[in-house]
Amino acid sequence: MARATTPPTTDTCGDFVRMALPVVRSARTRQMDLYTQHGATSTLAHTVAVAYFSLCAARRLHLHVHEEQLVRGGLLHDYFLYDWHIPSSAPGRWHGFTHPGYALRNATADFGDLTPVEKDLIAHHMFPLTPTPPHHMEGWLVCMVDKGCSLRETFQKDPWRNLPAWVQVRDAAGLSARPQGTPTAAQPHTSPADQPQG
Repeated sequence: MARATTPPTTDTCGDFVRMALPVVRSARTRQMDLYTQHGATSTLAHTVAVAYFSLCAARRLHLHVHEEQLVRGGLLHDYFLYDWHIPSSAPGRWHGFTHPGYALRNATADFGDLTPVEKDLIAHHMFPLTPTPPHHMEGWLVCMVDKGCSLRETFQKDPWRNLPAWVQVRDAAGLSARPQGTPTAAQPHTSPADQPQG
């Protein structure tokens, strides 16, 4: 069975931004910019980098994937909507094992038309921490790229600050650039509701 693909172009960044904006403009997706993922990288910046580099890898390797589902699933793979560095904010222990389930539940609630490829990608991107591997190429791409991005975010301060895909998505979604080096796990993000009232 032939897989539908988005016709390839030479403007991967522009194609990515076009595919990403409908997801990133959602209020709860934008909320991910409030949470620390690794080092000084927000969860939203992390998911944008993972989705973008997954698309780049698929094109460079000439893989037959559903590009829009790859991008959308990549953006939602960590849609758990809490700062896992703050124990009181996490719904349970063992974030690495459990967050794909929370991400899938939130994504299904907010984006009810998820495809089987997107659901599988979100549910299994943490393989081998989640015992079942992805069933589709899109899931394998995000699974591998996620690990590479996570390592870079852990050891390099704010690595996506100047990544064109992140800058364009951030600006088009109306998010402000955060000061260099913030947030960190030691200085987690807070939402306006967490601020002391004067």
